[in-house]
Amino acid sequence: MIPSELGVITIPALSTPRRDKALVLLHGWGANAEDLVALQGFFTPYGWQIFGLNGVFPHPHVQGGRMWYDLEHPDWLGLDESKKIVLTWLRSFEQSTGIPLNRTVLGGFSQGAAMSLDLGLTLPLAGLMILSGYPHPEISLADLADPPPAVLVVHGRQDTIVPVSAAHKIQQFLQRSPISIPITYQEMDAGHEVSPETIAAMSRFLSTLNLPAQPERK
Repeated sequence: MIPSELGVITIPALSTPRRDKALVLLHGWGANAEDLVALQGFFTPYGWQIFGLNGVFPHPHVQGGRMWYDLEHPDWLGLDESKKIVLTWLRSFEQSTGIPLNRTVLGGFSQGAAMSLDLGLTLPLAGLMILSGYPHPEISLADLADPPPAVLVVHGRQDTIVPVSAAHKIQQFLQRSPISIPITYQEMDAGHEVSPETIAAMSRFLSTLNLPAQPERK
């Protein structure tokens, strides 16, 4: 597979002219950046500027769908390439947007959640939102950011695509951290979806983050 250039949809915040806090969202397998950007009405009124990223590979079965790697391939073909591309983009995020990583939250759904967890723990982000996700087999705490980002893990107990046991594994993995990670864990009666309860959990999590002040721009 040949990766394409990372596509980004940007939705400005509505409540402030500064637009100095960001929500970066990674979609699930077969969706695209428009999927999670559709949640903008729940977050942009509260000052969050949204950046929806497109998976770097076309989905093999869904027209217009994207993926971060091929789940049908035994070696998850494309995972390393996507991780490098997204990590490079995140490391240049402040330079390109003026928004520091410690005022940025990375979130994802399903495959995008797995990507967010894998990459986000290594960066000085404000938070991570792991929605109906799972841990990559080779995920490690070796390069954990200090301080690590706060983490929200949300999963539906009726999820037949990614079973709730995957969320249990994520929780157990985070609890093994040598540096204490603030974890908010929530299960709900939902399937593999961003349910109203999920959105409410996201909103509560974002409202509790203690974002550092950003100097006034001249």
